[in-house]
Amino acid sequence: MVPIAAIGPALSVLLLAAFTNAQAIFNVTSPDGIQAAIAAASPGDIIVLAPSTANPPWYSPFTLNKGVTIVGNGQVIGTLLGPLPVTINVPPGEVAHLSDLMFTIQPGMFGVNNGTKVVVSGGVALFDSCTFWTAGRVALEITGSTVVVSASTIQAIGSFGTEPALVAMGADVTLRDCQVTGPDTACPPLGGCQQFSGPEPAARFTNSTLHAERTTFRGGSHTNGGVPQFVGGANALEASGSTWLASCTLIGGSTILPPPVTGGAALVTTAADLRNTTLTPGTPNGVASVGPVNPSAPLLSLALAPLWTRGVTSTLTMAGDPNALFGLILTPASNAIVIAPVVEPVWVTGAIAVLAGSLDAQGIATIAVAVPNTPALQFAPVWCQAVGGLALPLRASTLAGGVVR
Repeated sequence: MVPIAAIGPALSVLLLAAFTNAQAIFNVTSPDGIQAAIAAASPGDIIVLAPSTANPPWYSPFTLNKGVTIVGNGQVIGTLLGPLPVTINVPPGEVAHLSDLMFTIQPGMFGVNNGTKVVVSGGVALFDSCTFWTAGRVALEITGSTVVVSASTIQAIGSFGTEPALVAMGADVTLRDCQVTGPDTACPPLGGCQQFSGPEPAARFTNSTLHAERTTFRGGSHTNGGVPQFVGGANALEASGSTWLASCTLIGGSTILPPPVTGGAALVTTAADLRNTTLTPGTPNGVASVGPVNPSAPLLSLALAPLWTRGVTSTLTMAGDPNALFGLILTPASNAIVIAPVVEPVWVTGAIAVLAGSLDAQGIATIAVAVPNTPALQFAPVWCQAVGGLALPLRASTLAGGVVR
């Protein structure tokens, strides 16, 4: 077993060796330039957004059909012309990385900002440090895909035809260090509240897997006293399929109406394993959970702070059962797969294994990783995963990482 003290330098070397392959970089400034850059790029290339030349600065929505990295530098993706979505469908064996993008603008009727819906309909997409924001529709929709969202905000607000912020169907989804917020009630001025909408859950998963760490789900609340319908608060999370939640917070939506109208449940599930997760029902008289829940499952989690930055030391922190063995992998893998000895999906194809020892008596291990200040590392997508436990089946953490700053 490699001593923990030896892992930091080893990872630093691996970061440099594994992710410095020569790649073309496309610098974009034109509001419509992302689509042209995607067309010109090859899988593995990098598209970097500078401040848009539009006033105010924004970029047009795009269709992504290959495994490239798009580094947004905080730029807004949207349009003033209508509700055009961003669509992502990546071929097998390729991975799309999207970092530091804001999917927000699209002023609609009467000046209402409708936001930019993101649809992932195939392949693998990894997001970090992004903002998904819509009014009256889903902010992030995932169908038949594998998606990782890290250090991001996913929010929908009440408007015409309110929907949850996040919807997944037949998908494998990982959320880490995220905020997911469902829409409250909406009472548009047109129609005298007869076009009432909402509230809705933060997220709805159908026949999908959800693996989340340190993520908050907040269901929408009934906040509008002028709405005539007798509706309660929305559930925070509705999930059919395998669900694993470590150090998460789920808050059901509340209602301003008195009983028998009730607040929403924190969790509605077909099966969920939880660890250090708080379930807060909505008021009045909401319930913490509906469906089978294991509140003290032996889950393994992995945190990274700060995000990868050249010349800066980051700390990986693993948490699980006291004295449990663990392994750490550096993974450029193209997809997550299920391995019989491990409960959660594992990103092992093409991964580099780094043995890290065992957790301490409190169930914690930390590893300092000095990211080399090497120009070739900038914008490289680097992800890690921990696997371990005290007995079979083993547990796997979510992915930690993102695009190197």
